[in-house]
Amino acid sequence: MLEYTSIYVLSASFLVGLPFAVLLYAYINSRRSPKPNRDGTLRILKEKSPNLPPAYPLKAYTLAQITSIGPSPCYATLTGVPLPEPYHAFDIKTAKPRPYRPFRWAYHQTMSLTRLEPNWWLELEDTYSTRLLQRSQILQKYKTKIIDRHLNISNPWRVEVACQELMEMVIQFLCSRYPQYFHFDTSKFVFLNRILGREFEVYKMDPLDFVFQNVPEDFAIVMPDDGRGGKYFSKLTTDKPIQRGSWDIVVGEPLFVCGGEKFNKRRSGQDHNIKEEDLTLRVDWQTLRRLPLSGGIVFNYKALFTPVKEFEDEPGVPALVEKVLREGNKKILEYKGTWHVEHVVLPMLERMKRRQVEMGVWEEGKEVRTLEESPFYRGWEEKWRNQQGF
Repeated sequence: MLEYTSIYVLSASFLVGLPFAVLLYAYINSRRSPKPNRDGTLRILKEKSPNLPPAYPLKAYTLAQITSIGPSPCYATLTGVPLPEPYHAFDIKTAKPRPYRPFRWAYHQTMSLTRLEPNWWLELEDTYSTRLLQRSQILQKYKTKIIDRHLNISNPWRVEVACQELMEMVIQFLCSRYPQYFHFDTSKFVFLNRILGREFEVYKMDPLDFVFQNVPEDFAIVMPDDGRGGKYFSKLTTDKPIQRGSWDIVVGEPLFVCGGEKFNKRRSGQDHNIKEEDLTLRVDWQTLRRLPLSGGIVFNYKALFTPVKEFEDEPGVPALVEKVLREGNKKILEYKGTWHVEHVVLPMLERMKRRQVEMGVWEEGKEVRTLEESPFYRGWEEKWRNQQGF
């Protein structure tokens, strides 16, 4: 049975805001060496799914088999995850991300995994072009901290296959979800991005570069190999992608943080010049899915920023966040570094909670717990649609 390791270290580095960009790692290893197939390929165990053709994804593929499939196969068939529905009402100029509020009470350390919604694997918003420009500038400065490969696995060709799979899955998702903005010419293998006004000859460029230039989100691919690790990821099948969210209260919109002494020093003190309008909720909405041909696992991270003042008309959110910050697990909060903004955000949350009581939105003394609509809040969709003008 394939088992994986180092995955939590990699994930944690993203959670604290380290390399927010497209990365490829091959750190994942198996606890024991699985018996190879007769053709020498690594045997990847997957659960059976009645919705999939028997050939997918129940077998390990050789390079020759993958090559024979050809470019840009139908990943809905290969994975068992349907393509997203077209989002015709979407307007990139006004689009807002869904208001993720992944707060929980009782507050303890769990992965809080849920089934991925196929329509929302990649989520564009009105900051699309701005974020791509920011990320390009970060890449110029940090180079291989942003895009890199590690080929120290027994079958390094699988790494290249995984990169191409990711690119092709991204193309198929974007063209299906946002047909007014993206088109793929399957005869010339040219991808048209109408937002940027650019065409990409996809098989003449590095797949990771393509993803980086078209999706302002972060990806990490991990590959199975010989070694040690955990059972969960060996059981992840292509038809059962998952999602989760992490959060932090930050100053401004820090997209990329290298960490280190300067970063830790800034979070260890309380700056009394911080104003309420400076505070932002940063949500890192994360997805996890198995690639059907290479057997790799793709982690996807989207960084979303919302002014904390938005909580004021979100029923129960101020009370829940205040509860977590005042009474939550101290070790987890210390890891998040929330103390450096608590002197500003706690009075702010208390005031918003009282206001909701006065307005009849929240009941005084009501038990605080994870919202029933989690990871959203009651009435979120109406507000979200109004913000976008439809």
